[in-house]
Amino acid sequence: MAAVMGGNPFTNAEKILFKTLPDGDWRKFVGSSNNDPQQGGGARDLRFNGIQNFQAIASSLFPNAQQVTRTRNGVQSVETVFEGKLRYGPGAQQVDDAVFEPPTTARPLEWRFTQVSSQAAISSATPQAVPGDQDVLILIQYQQPGELVAVFSTLNTLPPGQIATFIKQVCAIPRPVGHAAAGYFDLVSGLNAHN
Repeated sequence: MAAVMGGNPFTNAEKILFKTLPDGDWRKFVGSSNNDPQQGGGARDLRFNGIQNFQAIASSLFPNAQQVTRTRNGVQSVETVFEGKLRYGPGAQQVDDAVFEPPTTARPLEWRFTQVSSQAAISSATPQAVPGDQDVLILIQYQQPGELVAVFSTLNTLPPGQIATFIKQVCAIPRPVGHAAAGYFDLVSGLNAHN
């Protein structure tokens, strides 16, 4: 389980956002997705698709909302993005800026966790899943709003508990081939959402 050394990384977690990682996401992490149009081409964004009201999720994880200018439908418009920090393990000194951005015109259902190839906690990870298993990225919020910790695991190596149960239940839902599972779980309020 990369990014967290020793112990159960879910201890004291307040919120999690997870996504299973197809091959295309791994290529995004290391900046080698340029020639892969099926995975978004040169995109360096981790995409979250099919989760209802993702803006509320993004703002709960990163409450620092900023107004930025983006082009939508060929016109400049003001969009709200949610900024925070991505920490390489609880208490770790390595911290990168991180942003959730709303969908683009080309991909109107996909919220984006942007520029993953420039975030050390993500770009340094490697796939661990063996055949019959799946790699999973879990973004964990502890008691610090606006900060997430990146944890990599596989479905079969998740520490037991309610987070693992939630992730496995969401991953068991039938999806079209090539569609990643993703979900959000607020352990304090019990609120959860998934695709």
